[in-house]
Amino acid sequence: MLAALLLAAPLALANGQTSHQWITIEALGELDDGPLAEFLARDDLRDALLNGTMFPDGGYAVGDGYGETAHWEPMQDLYLRWIRQNCAVPWTDSCSQQVAFLLGMRSHGMADQFYDAVYMEHSRDADASAGWGAGDSMDEATDVGMVAEVGPAVVPPPFVPYDPLLGLLADAGNPVDAGTLDDAQGLLGLAIWYVGAAGVNPEAVARYEAQFPWACTHQVDPATAGNPPHEAQIVAAYWELTWARLTAAQDDTPQAVLATYPDRESGGYSRAPAGHAFPLDDVRARVQVVFARGLDPDTVTTSSVQVRRHDDGSEVPVGVNVFYGRASHVVNIAPVAPWDVATAYDVTLDATIRSWDGVEMAAADRFTFTTAPRPAEEAAADTGALVEASGCACAHGPTGDGGA
Repeated sequence: MLAALLLAAPLALANGQTSHQWITIEALGELDDGPLAEFLARDDLRDALLNGTMFPDGGYAVGDGYGETAHWEPMQDLYLRWIRQNCAVPWTDSCSQQVAFLLGMRSHGMADQFYDAVYMEHSRDADASAGWGAGDSMDEATDVGMVAEVGPAVVPPPFVPYDPLLGLLADAGNPVDAGTLDDAQGLLGLAIWYVGAAGVNPEAVARYEAQFPWACTHQVDPATAGNPPHEAQIVAAYWELTWARLTAAQDDTPQAVLATYPDRESGGYSRAPAGHAFPLDDVRARVQVVFARGLDPDTVTTSSVQVRRHDDGSEVPVGVNVFYGRASHVVNIAPVAPWDVATAYDVTLDATIRSWDGVEMAAADRFTFTTAPRPAEEAAADTGALVEASGCACAHGPTGDGGA
């Protein structure tokens, strides 16, 4: 046991596996009834789904670059195209395992991006004087905190589809051998075991919560932007898109908006108590757009993303940022001046916004949000409490082309 604990110590970038598995399992319940939900409900596919969810962090655990590559859509799309070319519908059991493994990888990559873009950014401010200032691992601390909230995860029996992954990783520029993949999956399982043990130990939980007090205690709060419940919603929508691409006669699904925060159906936008706007440098002052396909950031500009007041159509200056750069999905929209109180805004996304591989939108998209407080926020303002926006955020800070 001591040896296992010592081995677990350097896995700061591999921890987070319990949270990832929880998000994947939670996403199953977010799916609409239909063929995909029925497919992923199969007991014989659960190990492939969970191992796929773990897989992208394996490279970090063993110090191999394939971990970064496996997080992103370009490599995952190589896998998707391989399945389309080699597995005819209805799929055999072997092909079904390939699909489940890919969907697990999709869950991991998408969840990381959204978590980092919102939840982690909020933690950088809220926990600045604690773990961020001390150089502690947010991944590790929040994973222990997640166990304290929802219970330990179970380490699935190892499963890695060497064929085709070894070839696909080589095609993506990161050749690796089967033994390295085995070692990596084993270390990820060890991380799940370690975090599971720490998360049921009150002293360990208290120690980790002291590192990231805000991030460790808001992970399942439905009112907190960017946490695992919201990630699960995004993952389910991404799965639906991936399923359509896998099963359609042609893989020609256009670029599209997968989700927005505030949600386009809710219309609400969270504010500080008593109707005052959040500071401009606060992540809660931003609007997030999650695209169905990873983006070409050169096409996401203040020309292709515009915000106007709903009442008179006047343009509102904003800044736009594709959070992780090329092939990532999340765009942050930040106002140059504070949003006006009790005001509706229209966000227009031009059809010129393309994916990393040139796939265009079928048409422009538009959604509206309002800074008028929701009923729950009005009640909270009366008591001086702070209610946060619904939305979502992971593990490594923003870079030009880096991964999550």
